[in-house]
Amino acid sequence: MLRKVFLLPALVLVALLAGRAFWTWLLDNPANFPADVYVAYFQIVDRAIAGPIAMMGTLALLLVALAAGLSLRDRPALFLLAAAFCCLLISTYVTVRYHLPINAQIATFDPRALPPNWPALRDRWWSLHKIRLVVLLAGLGFTSLAALRCPASRKPSG
Repeated sequence: MLRKVFLLPALVLVALLAGRAFWTWLLDNPANFPADVYVAYFQIVDRAIAGPIAMMGTLALLLVALAAGLSLRDRPALFLLAAAFCCLLISTYVTVRYHLPINAQIATFDPRALPPNWPALRDRWWSLHKIRLVVLLAGLGFTSLAALRCPASRKPSG
């Protein structure tokens, strides 16, 4: 029962993270916008979501780890949650190591006068985002499968 207490919010948070990454992939492809429009849009969105996304990612990692720790007697669930944790860790690494430094650079740009390295930064960010999307979707799949493994409470037979 305690595992479910951690697993349900973990599943919701991983779904929200994967959903945001999917939404970005679906609608926010920088190739679909004029560069100045995209940079201005990106700067506004990044300011709005950076804090909440960081909190959700950190909490998702923690909750998945706690649910895994409570799954030691259920090896398949433990392995699924360990795989989900690894996916979240990879996503966090890509974000912190690559995306955040690029985001910090983009935050300083004047959308009307982009630097010559803008296309390279844009393409690097986008290719890394696709990696992050795949690992977050895999993490969501692993977390979902682990949640489906949770047996229903058994009622005593009488």
